[in-house]
Formats: sequence, C-alpha cells, structure tokens
Amino acid sequence: MNLRQSLRLPELQQTIVLILHAAEREKVEGKYVMGLIPEEGGKLAIVFDDSATFHRDIAEKYGLKPLGGGWCTIDTRSKVLLLSGRSTQYGMEPDRNMTLAAFQAHFPNYLCDRTE
Repeated sequence: MNLRQSLRLPELQQTIVLILHAAEREKVEGKYVMGLIPEEGGKLAIVFDDSATFHRDIAEKYGLKPLGGGWCTIDTRSKVLLLSGRSTQYGMEPDRNMTLAAFQAHFPNYLCDRTE
C-alpha cells in the first residue's frame, strides 16, 4: 500500500495530504506523524509508514515539521483502522479527530476509531 492523496475535508474546511507506506499484508501496524510540509507551502500532512522505527524517522524521510503522532493499526480483513498512543518525541497530534476524519475519507468502508 503506497499512496499519496490530497483529501478535502469539508467539515474542517481544510485539505490534508495523506501519505501511506505499508507492506501488502492483511494487518499492518506502525507509527504515523501529523506535520507540515514546508516545501509545499506548509501543507498539513498525515504520514503512516510501517517501516519507521521512530516518529522522527517519518518526519525526516517525508520532510515534515512534526506536530505530533501516534500508532496506527489497519486490518484489511475486518476493515478496521485504529489509532492509539502518542509519539514520545512529539506528543499526540493537535487534533486526533482530524486524523480520524482523514483516514475515514480514504477508507470509507472501514470502522475508523481511536483506542484511549
């Protein structure tokens, strides 16, 4: 699963860039970061990368000014996406509901929720 998609979230009156980088498996888990992309005029992005060991690895790899992050589990079989935790380096992103809305916009047939 590799994609980059600009999502317009009408309820938030904002466009968010969603970047997903994950192995093609039934269930993937890993870290994600919400941040700004300075090279693109400060666009807001959410990046999930299951190959990253640390949140800062995602920030550096994708050129983000990090705002926070957490842990994401995507189960393609049961169509469930769960967000949890926080980055030890950056803390939790400023608006977890916005993160959920972005994932829900890309995965409309999934149950997207948070576990905290």
